[in-house]
Amino acid sequence: MSEYKIEVVEKKEGAEIHCSGNLVINNIEKIVEYIRENVSLERGYTLYVDNPENIDITFIQLIISMRKQIEASSNKLAVKMELKDDMRQLISKAGLDYAIK
Repeated sequence: MSEYKIEVVEKKEGAEIHCSGNLVINNIEKIVEYIRENVSLERGYTLYVDNPENIDITFIQLIISMRKQIEASSNKLAVKMELKDDMRQLISKAGLDYAIK
């Protein structure tokens, strides 16, 4: 199983977080650690999830948590995901599709 990739990009229009690869429970601790070290949850971001190899509920829970923390500081987290149909259906069936909009 290949790893994940997370990158924070600062732009004039705002900050972006790009995620790809295996966004699953086996990597979530490292992903959370990277987010804590490189992302200020007191500002707005656009989170791009670019055709991940795998995604599971732990990553969706991370998005929900990030959104709550960012919105608590009166900012926004926009989520843009390019997912395979089976991944999108899994998220929808789990009742978490609201988290990726």
